[in-house]
Parts: sequence; structure tokens; C-alpha cells
Amino acid sequence: MLTKLMNAIGFRIEATDGAIGEVHDFYFDEETWTIRYLVADTGRWLPGKRVLIAPEAFDELNWAMERFPVKLTQDQVRSSPDIAEDLPVSRQWETDLHTYYGWTPYWDFYPVGHEPIPLVPSAPELERPAVSSTREHGDPHLRSMREVRGYEIATSDGKAGKLEDFVAGTDSWKILYLRIDTGDWLPDRTVLLPVDLINQVNWPSRHVVVDLQRQRIEDAPALDPDAPINRDYETKLYEHLGRTPYWLA
Repeated sequence: MLTKLMNAIGFRIEATDGAIGEVHDFYFDEETWTIRYLVADTGRWLPGKRVLIAPEAFDELNWAMERFPVKLTQDQVRSSPDIAEDLPVSRQWETDLHTYYGWTPYWDFYPVGHEPIPLVPSAPELERPAVSSTREHGDPHLRSMREVRGYEIATSDGKAGKLEDFVAGTDSWKILYLRIDTGDWLPDRTVLLPVDLINQVNWPSRHVVVDLQRQRIEDAPALDPDAPINRDYETKLYEHLGRTPYWLA
């Protein structure tokens, strides 16, 4: 199922034995475009505390009731580490969090082309490669969805609107599309862009650079922002872009 993640902001998070707060944000990996954590604001239940919950604990969303169930107890969340700093979250803190819940660390699994440099335990005199620093001090590729929302979309020949939402598949919690509001350029028009069209993200200037011309976005099938995303729309979009759909790749 495809989920528009911004729509889940504010959903009540339900543990197995009661409510624990609301969805405040999602943290995603900028290299793999995968959701790594839900950021839970525990509100009046635990004032001033925010916790991270990994997809390993997610249950099926209840859109009708605006509920986000998780496979955790209130006591587990009450005693879990809270967020004590802004991104990047330290890797030691993440290690403590995953150890506390018994979750499998995501950083032990790297996509092809992003594997860490192997360490050489038999040669302690050698300097450890840079990846060890990342493990100790935090993952700079972890990004806040709320922070990235509003970034400008830059094409090869101009700007094409702003990033309004992220669409993820709830089977893998991988972000598949960016939902773009074309704004003043094409008022009242919304389109989806597959994340594999992203050439780069310029974080300092808040731009997402895509491998398209403006005209291709202008001619793309419009999306009803209030309607579910179905396979018929996805098929038309990929046919228009001349790309192989992710479900056939």
C-alpha cells in the first residue's frame, strides 16, 4: 500500500495497551530513501519527551480512525531513550535504542555501492577508515521529513515547484515518490516524481535536482491530492516518463 506520509502527521500512536502520543515526523535515509524512524511526540502522557520508533515496530495504519499502531507497550516506550539532540543522531545513541528494543540495526545492511570499507582487525596500527567515524558520531544521511518539505524542485531548465509530501510503500517503508506542488507555475496542479529521477539534493540551498525538463513535469498526469494512489495512475506516470516501473524493475 502506498502512503502519503504527511497525512500521517498528527495521527495518534497506539501501543498494544494504550495511546503514547502523536506522529511528529519521520526520519529517512537520503541515500536509500528509506524511512528509518517515526518520531513520536508523547505529549501530555510523557511531557517533553520524544522517542524514535523503527519500522520494525510499525503495525497497519488505521486511516479511518487516524491511528498509527505500534507493536510496543507503554512501559517499553516510557523507559526508552528520548531524543536529546538534533540530527545527526549519534550512532552510539542509535545502538543503545536498537539494543533496548531488540531491533536489527539498519546500518549493518548497506545498499550496493554504499558498503563500508572493511576493517582490518589483524592490523591495529592502521588508521580506521572514515566509516568508523560515522558509526561513532552519527549518520549524516539521516534527514527529517518535516525539514525537507518545501524544498524547491530544480529541473535541467528551471524550477518546477516545491516538495509537498513523500509517498512510501508500507511493505518496505521505502520512499517511492515525491509529491510536487507546481505552485505559481501551474496553479492547483500536483504530480508525483519517482525518487530514482533525483540527481542530487543540495541541502544548503534547499533544492532537489531532478533528471527532467520542466515540460515533462508540466505534461505529467495530474494527481488528485485527496485520492488514493492507484496502479493505474502509476502506470500512466511511468509511461509518460518513459521509465520502467519499480514493480517491474
